[in-house]
Amino acid sequence: MYYIASSPDVWTESEDAPYSVMFIYQDQTEEKWFYHELPNWEVVSTCFPEPMVNETRKAYALNIDGEVECYSRDGTIVEVIDDAGDKEGGPNHGPVNRIRKLGKHLYVCGHGGQVYRRMDAGWEHCDAGLLQAPTSVQPSSGTTEEERQRMIQSMIDAMDNEIALYDVNGPDEDDLYVVGSDGFIAHYDGREWSRLDRVTGSHLNCIHVVSPSELWIAGSAGTILRGNAREGFKVIARKTSEWDFLSITSYEGAVYLSADDGIYSMRNLNPERLDISDQLNLRDVSDIEARDGVLWALSPKKLLRFDGNEWECFEHPNNR
Repeated sequence: MYYIASSPDVWTESEDAPYSVMFIYQDQTEEKWFYHELPNWEVVSTCFPEPMVNETRKAYALNIDGEVECYSRDGTIVEVIDDAGDKEGGPNHGPVNRIRKLGKHLYVCGHGGQVYRRMDAGWEHCDAGLLQAPTSVQPSSGTTEEERQRMIQSMIDAMDNEIALYDVNGPDEDDLYVVGSDGFIAHYDGREWSRLDRVTGSHLNCIHVVSPSELWIAGSAGTILRGNAREGFKVIARKTSEWDFLSITSYEGAVYLSADDGIYSMRNLNPERLDISDQLNLRDVSDIEARDGVLWALSPKKLLRFDGNEWECFEHPNNR
């Protein structure tokens, strides 16, 4: 089973309101594709964790403004992260980027140093020391032109120094990491966040956990890091490609990456582009993940599965 966020082609080419369609690909059923719609949502991340004991399987979708849909056979629940996004009357900390289930809780990260954790009472900040002041300021009717220009310049300065967090992951809830713009990495030990030394100026997009002592981070311009908060991170590859790495995982002892131009694997600590990238003309491979002995990869209109020997490509009937 694989959970996918999609949007119509006509929306990507226009300025209409966003529209997301959520698909579940289920291989072991006669009818492979199941869907439901989320009008006015721009889903930026999904989460499909293994259920707890005696718990219904749930699929989560994250809207760019901080709404979270929980979808299961028991019904649909939509929750709102009040401080995220650009909501009327809210602090407007900006867009969010990723949702993950880590340990017993859901986590969300985003622009402005936002990190949220889902507790029994709802979504709470988990970003003390990271969260930045909101950058959106609306001039009042009595604001002079000079004051308005100062406000605009202040917003520009704040945006130039913004911490945009693109991923949150870690081996445990008291051993978490976030990565983001301009090489930003921070570590959470269960009590507080510590900013780690920058070893690159590239944007860092994704984190993969092999063990508490071995984490891989990948990002723009072919950047790959490996290490941990205690020993530091070292650059494995830098400016090896003009393309950006978007996701990273390990499968059968090898590290795989998805990128703007296809799929890569690590060979002797060097990223090598796989032939399947050209065979299927893969572009914008947004996600790669290993689960239950299978490697999955997602690109526009194509879902790929690798069993260690052969690649399979699944396309929705509406796209053929």
